Amino acid sequence: MYTVPQGFTDEMYKYDRLIFGKVAIGTHEFADSGALCSASLRFASANNQLVGQAVSQSADVEMNVSDEDFQAYFDITADVVVYLGVSIDGIVTYIPRPPMRITKYDYDKDTGKLTFSCVDYMCKADEYTVNDLPDMEYPVTVDSYFQAICDKIGVSKSATTYFNSDVSLSAPPNFDGSESLRTALKGIAQMCLSNCYINKYGALEMKCIADSASVGTITGDYYSTVTAGKKIVGINAVSLERQPQNDIIYAKDDTLIAQDGESPIVIENNPFMDSDRETFAPALLVKIKGLSFYPCEINWWGNFALDPFDKLTVETVDEGTFYTYLFSEDIIFNGGIKSTIQCNCDNNKTVNYAKGATIKDKLKHAEIEVDKVKNQITSLVQEDEWLQSQIIQTADNIRLEAEEKYATEESVKSRLSAIDVKADQIVLSVEQTESRLDNIESEGVSKISNTTGTFDENGLNIGKSDSEFSSLLSDTGLFLKSRGENIAEYTKDGAKLKNLTVENEMYLGYLRVMKATVNGEKRTHIHWIGE
Repeated sequence: MYTVPQGFTDEMYKYDRLIFGKVAIGTHEFADSGALCSASLRFASANNQLVGQAVSQSADVEMNVSDEDFQAYFDITADVVVYLGVSIDGIVTYIPRPPMRITKYDYDKDTGKLTFSCVDYMCKADEYTVNDLPDMEYPVTVDSYFQAICDKIGVSKSATTYFNSDVSLSAPPNFDGSESLRTALKGIAQMCLSNCYINKYGALEMKCIADSASVGTITGDYYSTVTAGKKIVGINAVSLERQPQNDIIYAKDDTLIAQDGESPIVIENNPFMDSDRETFAPALLVKIKGLSFYPCEINWWGNFALDPFDKLTVETVDEGTFYTYLFSEDIIFNGGIKSTIQCNCDNNKTVNYAKGATIKDKLKHAEIEVDKVKNQITSLVQEDEWLQSQIIQTADNIRLEAEEKYATEESVKSRLSAIDVKADQIVLSVEQTESRLDNIESEGVSKISNTTGTFDENGLNIGKSDSEFSSLLSDTGLFLKSRGENIAEYTKDGAKLKNLTVENEMYLGYLRVMKATVNGEKRTHIHWIGE
């Protein structure tokens, strides 16, 4: 709700209230009495979407404008701000609508009637795509991504904090780049359990529905009709789904479901949460669990200080006192005001838990991932951590893989078979790997082995099973073997060699033995090197 001075609300709900209106086009205000004849001010959210809205606010305006003023001050490219106000002790307090752009107009010079339609800057988010955003160096926070969108469409970012704004994005969200920035805003709003709009200060704002406190009470004195729908019992499940493949990851509170029945919030194909649904699902549930309200439609006196998605308290005879949300609004000004507000979210959603996976049993399910950034589709079927298959499809290749892991007493082995299908060839491959790591005991490692050797209580033995040469390094010495027979031993007693070949020279006590060639003749020289 817009910040209002003391006494504003009381004055708004008086029978004899005095309502005023004015319009600013660019820097010029048309504030003379009778200048603003009428205005229809509205916004509407999509039906049955509790979060993920990015709404536009619009206005249809009729004014009395002299030809002189029209020529001097009317500018179709300028921002338009419509103000409604109420007199408090003889002083009018005006509340602005967000700045808007004129989409069409008509001016009758003879009658001085100017009519025009306008829409707020959310429409700019439809004019740009994700590809129009500047390159970002990941990781970036959600709020940084949000700021980049604000900068692109030419609006400031609201200083209001919101849930998940500090979440770090390690990689670009799952867009192919052609999506509008309005679509991106809706994706951010979903992961933040929020809805998005241009506030009365002209800033883009995320409003988390789970953080909303009631901003006021509508009693029977202020409305003519209230039509309430079926109560939305406390939210008790969050389902993050890839559709149409029916790939579901969910978190739920079984106790609340048994108590109240199923009341989930379902989010489909969210590009910001797609790569880590297992983390987001339980976190969202913790935040929104227990949220309850009534869908309804109210015809009443109106309060133009309210903002989109404000939480309201409603007092009725039949339903008692309940909460609702301002999801849609239509204000008519013609010297006074009347208003119709709606909460058009019945949350009539279900989750196919049989097709989905909890966080605990995620390993045993099938999923299809569409990576729009890499232009790749991956289909994974996983029984457990030992057995899985997948299909990876890109524009130029289809890869089919089947992998099985199994354990023996001494190793973990893996078999991977794959077929790569390309436009000009088909490649079949089979890979087998082995990782050996034997009994790690509480008091230490008794044996470590791989295909090259072992390290056990006997020492370090290097040599494959089919090698003709091997070595053993232990606390008694170094032993070199050929075909299983010792050919060299190095112990505390010295060295023992079965065969010795010296290529150039050697020393035996005080003798130096060396080979030489003298006048083309090969010789062996023995020199005394003692005293």
